[in-house]
Amino acid sequence: MKIRLMVCLLGVLANPAWADRLVFANGDVITGTVTSISGGQVVVQTDYAARIVVAQDKVVSLQTESDVQVSTVQGDVLNGKLSTEEEGVRVDTTGALIAFEDLERMTRGSGPSLFEAANWAHKADLFASVAKGNAETQTFSLLTESSRRSERDEHILNAAVYREEDEQTTTRDQMDIDYGYKRFLSGDKWFISGNGEFFRDKLKDIDPRITVGAGAGYRFWENSLGSLTIEFGLSAVYEELAAEDEINPAARWALDYRRLLTGERIELFHRHQILSILDDDRGEVLESSTGLRFMINDWWDANLRADVRHETEVPEGAHRTDVTYAVGVGVRF
Repeated sequence: MKIRLMVCLLGVLANPAWADRLVFANGDVITGTVTSISGGQVVVQTDYAARIVVAQDKVVSLQTESDVQVSTVQGDVLNGKLSTEEEGVRVDTTGALIAFEDLERMTRGSGPSLFEAANWAHKADLFASVAKGNAETQTFSLLTESSRRSERDEHILNAAVYREEDEQTTTRDQMDIDYGYKRFLSGDKWFISGNGEFFRDKLKDIDPRITVGAGAGYRFWENSLGSLTIEFGLSAVYEELAAEDEINPAARWALDYRRLLTGERIELFHRHQILSILDDDRGEVLESSTGLRFMINDWWDANLRADVRHETEVPEGAHRTDVTYAVGVGVRF
C-alpha cells in the first residue's frame, strides 16, 4: 500500500494531457502532478484545488505518465514511469517490480519537469517587534528571495534589511543585497557560478562593501523535496572603511541546504557563506541563516529563523557578531 501511494505521487507536468492518476478505496479519483511521496503522505499538485496532501495508505491504484525517481529501502534508485500491480510497483524502464514494503520514497527529479523555465518565484519574510517597559526596544527585519530556474541556469536574488533600536539609540542598521548565478554543466551536478554582493553597516563603518566573484560548485542532490549545494571561488572585495577605500582579493565558500518534510508542509533550511578577505587587517566574514518554514497554504507561511553575521575584524567598540532570532510571517508568489 505504501508503494502504491508513492507511485501516484511521482508525477508529470500539471497538464490534462499529462496527468498522474490516483484511485482511492472509495472509488474517488484524483488527477494532477504527483510531486512527492514521503513519510506516509502523497502530495499532488492540481489545477482545480492547488496542492492536495493525502494519506498514503488510502491509495489503491496509481499511474504516472512521465518518468519519476523511486528510492528503495535497499538504497537502489530507479527512474521511469510507474504503475501499481497487486504485488507491487512496476518501473517500465527496467521492468523491475518493487514490493510495496521496499519502496522508501518517490520524488520528481530535477530538470524541466521540476522547474518552470520562464517564471520567477518570490518569497518575503517579515519580522517586527516592539517591547516597552523598563526599556523600549524596536526590531525590524525584512528578507526577500527571488529565484528563476531553467534546465541549465539558475538566478537567485536575496535582499535583507535589519534595523534595531534600544531606547531610541540605533543598535543595528544593515542592508545586504546578494545575487548569484549558476550554469549547470552536463549531468546536473557540477556548475560554474558568478556572484555579486552589496553590504552596508554604518555602525561598523562599512559603507559599503561590494563583492564580485566567480567560481564553481557541486549539487549533491536535488528533487521535489529539496537540494544540497556547495560552492567555492575567488572574489574581489571593495570596501569603504571609515572613509578609506580598499580593494582586496578574497576566497569564498558557500553551502545551501533545503528539505521539505511532512507532506511538504514544513521546510528546513540552512545556508551559510564564508568570505576570507586576503588581507591581514580584514580576516573573515561569516553569514548564516537557519530555520523552519511552516506552510499555511500555497501563499502564506509562518517561520522561525536564526540569522548570524560574524566579522573577525571590526572597529574598536563594535560587536563582532550580530545574531537575530525571529518569528515571523512570509508570503510566496
